[in-house]
Amino acid sequence: MNRRFHLSVLILILFTGLSACDSATDENGSDQPDNNPPDNNPELVRLTGVENDLLSRINSERVVNDPVRPELNRDPGMDRIMLWHVAQMANDHFLNHQDENGRESEGRAHYYGDNPNLRCSEIIQWWGGTPSGQVHYQGYFNSPSHHAGYLEEGAFNLGPTTWAGVAAISGTGPAGTEFAGRSGSYTGVMFCEAQISIMIDPFSE
Repeated sequence: MNRRFHLSVLILILFTGLSACDSATDENGSDQPDNNPPDNNPELVRLTGVENDLLSRINSERVVNDPVRPELNRDPGMDRIMLWHVAQMANDHFLNHQDENGRESEGRAHYYGDNPNLRCSEIIQWWGGTPSGQVHYQGYFNSPSHHAGYLEEGAFNLGPTTWAGVAAISGTGPAGTEFAGRSGSYTGVMFCEAQISIMIDPFSE
């Protein structure tokens, strides 16, 4: 049976007190981006330190969880697809698993990649305050649905997988919420059962 694996529509919008946010730091130090997102919006800064630290923390939990899950390796195809969606959310100030064309993670994998039957899931988040892998990880950890997503528990089990795409971009809070205009960052982690070869570059459309 070809089952679709994706997170529920529960969206995680998190904000802690100003003092906690102001004191939050990335353990890798200040985040110096290696490049801006490919749409060349100067307001969007890719936070590679946040990406690396977030995945490291997720992996640390996966390998000691019961049952044990393998460490996740970053896949360039998934990275590209996740970066495009997170950049879109940061640019347009929204938080949703559906992109502007109504596709969720699996739909994007099928459209941009080489496998129309690939099973995928994702977790996404906006966090207000100083960006760090630690605060984003804690946000996912504290949400039962997102926690189950990255541990591949129940319906989110992809095998388990060893592949993921990770993206983090600075951006103000989602429009229409109490966090609109407030500084923060968007993150997303995409999981698929196999690697993705990009057939259509999301940033080329």
